[in-house]
Amino acid sequence: MVMAPVNYAQSAAAKSLVFRVKACAACKGKVSAPEKISDADDGNGIKNVEFVINKVDAQGNLIKEVYRRTEENKYYCSFGGGDPDCSVLVFADNLKGWPGKNEPFDGDYQLRVIVRPKQGQSLDRDDYFFSIKVKK
Repeated sequence: MVMAPVNYAQSAAAKSLVFRVKACAACKGKVSAPEKISDADDGNGIKNVEFVINKVDAQGNLIKEVYRRTEENKYYCSFGGGDPDCSVLVFADNLKGWPGKNEPFDGDYQLRVIVRPKQGQSLDRDDYFFSIKVKK
């Protein structure tokens, strides 16, 4: 389950961006919905969670990858940090754009989340679409 302080698909991110994933391999069958994974169960049986952010066109077609991070600790955070708080990507602190890419922030994006359990194949692969419109 991807968690964010706001629904970036409903309104564009303007100042900052952060995503957190809750995942539990051992909860399958025990938990009826991902949002019901407790903080105590978060990370149970999980090897890592990979965050991939791709720039997309208006139709959702891939243009290019702008960010990738693999998190190995529970409180899986898109930009690092963790228990109890994820690091937030603040646009004003990154004037050249996406970290390591120097790619401007404004545009439409796809967040792909890949959850890898300690045993077996990927549990989940979800795509979330969002937009960024930096306020200057």
